[in-house]
Amino acid sequence: MALSSEEVDKLLNFFFDETNESQTFEHFLSQVSQCFPKAYNYKVGVCVYNLLYHNIITMPSQRILALTLLNEMYRGEPFVNNPFGSFIVGLCQSDSSRKNHVPPNLKISDSEKYFLSHLLVSSQVKEMLKKTPCFIIKTEFGPMADISHVQRLVEEKLDDRFVISRNHISCLVPEPATSTSVEDYEELRAAAKEILSNPSPPAMQTYKPGPIRLVPPLAVGDENMLWLELDEVKNHDFAYDYTMCMPNSNCIEA
Repeated sequence: MALSSEEVDKLLNFFFDETNESQTFEHFLSQVSQCFPKAYNYKVGVCVYNLLYHNIITMPSQRILALTLLNEMYRGEPFVNNPFGSFIVGLCQSDSSRKNHVPPNLKISDSEKYFLSHLLVSSQVKEMLKKTPCFIIKTEFGPMADISHVQRLVEEKLDDRFVISRNHISCLVPEPATSTSVEDYEELRAAAKEILSNPSPPAMQTYKPGPIRLVPPLAVGDENMLWLELDEVKNHDFAYDYTMCMPNSNCIEA
């Protein structure tokens, strides 16, 4: 369920476009949908999720575009059916209330939380998408929208999953970038394609506890050896060879 190297490169072009800050969300979503059909929604979403999770895209404008894309790809469907719904809702929460599915190093500003929360519950979505990332990031907004109902629905759906499927961590540990030079961006793009486009992408590998397996019972049968029969314990006795470790005629222990 991974994009090819060429497809990852196309997706990165959208996020590393220098004009993103001044382009509307609506324009960005239109460009992505023209390049990737609806059948690619999940593949694109998984790639965008990993770009965020592994700190490959870190600029505020890139981040808010990525989160908007994850939400709008499944617009028209119940929010609980969005496979990235718990991730989006988790980012809107305070750091102390976050669940394990949101990495602690990924934090968004209050302006981003305001925009994202209203995007989940507002009836004026079309008007919101006509704004630009630059406007959202630089504007001070009021309190977040009340998303408690959406949050409750997401948590109820997560509770239906097996515990083992909700307890795993990524096999990759992101390293913060020390500079923002063009050379670093090129290296970042190359690294992103390497970890996201292989047949078994490293970015999607996780470490989790193995399933608990019960000890199989010992089968009881007529042909079993005597020592396996628990009801025949009385037939067992300790045996010791007293001739062991005794000197023989050559003064050597036998």
